[in-house]
Amino acid sequence: IGWTSNAISMAIFVLLFLLGVKVGANPQIMDKLSTLGVDALVITVGALSGSILMAWLIYHFVFRVGNKH
Repeated sequence: IGWTSNAISMAIFVLLFLLGVKVGANPQIMDKLSTLGVDALVITVGALSGSILMAWLIYHFVFRVGNKH
């Protein structure tokens, strides 16, 4: 099992590298990189904020209901 895990990891690394090379060689993507970066930042901040808020709400209303001190 050890060598198959290493082979799968290596295949994933190679595929990600090749994807990066393909994206980096695309002039349309590279020209719009600043716009894509802003969009990605907005999506990331929104997803992170929503996840933190929902985790807090679930903790507060589900797990702490019976533990009032």
